[in-house]
Amino acid sequence: MTRFGLDKPIDRCGLGIEYLNGAVTRVPVDATAFAHRNARQNFLIFGSWDEPSQNEVGMRWSNELWQSMKPFIANRVYVNYMNEGESDRVASAYGENYQRLVTVKNKYDPSNFFRSNLSIASTKA
Repeated sequence: MTRFGLDKPIDRCGLGIEYLNGAVTRVPVDATAFAHRNARQNFLIFGSWDEPSQNEVGMRWSNELWQSMKPFIANRVYVNYMNEGESDRVASAYGENYQRLVTVKNKYDPSNFFRSNLSIASTKA
């Protein structure tokens, strides 16, 4: 992490660690969609730039950081921090709550009317 933090190719790129404590940890895991209430930290990668000419270097830095951190991170993700094209990670965003949420989605939105690129999809649509 230190190397990537010191060798940022673009000033607006960065990384962070959020510490989860307090009320978020006192709510039962199955009380809401958010399942990662027992995690103590959340790791973030910020990849941001203005110029299209920075795409290659910014994406390379972000991807290399992500690949270097994957061995140390659980297979979990916060849905609001996901990028387009990560629909394969939606189930890991909801963890043990995913199947329950699919059941709710199938019951109340079987046509998948309420959808976005990273939402739970109805299995009946």
